[in-house]
Amino acid sequence: MWDFSLDEIHTLLSEPENSSLKDGLITKLNDIHDKIESMQALYNEILSQLDKIEAQSGLCEKKYSVSIEEIPQKGWIYTRRVEKNFKNDFIPVCRWFDIRKNRFKSDGVIRAVYHNAPIEQFLKTECDLEIGMPIKENTDFPFFKSEKPYTAAVSMHYGGYENMVNTYIKTIKWVNSNGYEIDGPIAEEYMVSPIDLKNDDQFVTRIIIPVKKK
Repeated sequence: MWDFSLDEIHTLLSEPENSSLKDGLITKLNDIHDKIESMQALYNEILSQLDKIEAQSGLCEKKYSVSIEEIPQKGWIYTRRVEKNFKNDFIPVCRWFDIRKNRFKSDGVIRAVYHNAPIEQFLKTECDLEIGMPIKENTDFPFFKSEKPYTAAVSMHYGGYENMVNTYIKTIKWVNSNGYEIDGPIAEEYMVSPIDLKNDDQFVTRIIIPVKKK
């Protein structure tokens, strides 16, 4: 009934004490628990991929626009370092995997934060780049930070990264023309990325520019 093997059944029946049966049931219960957790993780991963595919198919139908949004407080685990010979059409996916190897459960999509002047990553070969993954819990992990809520101008870029500078320029012009000014490092959230799809025409990137009123 509980999917014991023949050897396990023989061992349990040969022991007169109930403790053996109890220990066997506890062991089996732990095995079942581990399998449930593994299947749940696989289910969540598949569900996440389906959500990204649906988001990509729906988002790409929308035209370019900018919205002012309140970005909620969130915790991040991250790495930050200066990338040499940086090219804006290349996203260092290897650093994403370094982040994901940690024991924390993701609470959203991977993002990049550019600790440079606006659009400088398109003009120079050195880039002070932070890669982060949002998590729900607070932790004493050395590369963890909790960001306070802030106001941002948000736009979407569809397609590969080689012409993303055009979306940046349009969004920054919108910010300047609508009574705002940039108030912090610009971030990119990778809604659909090279990890999800090979065709860069289908990539979807959320550009987040912290702003304040002039």
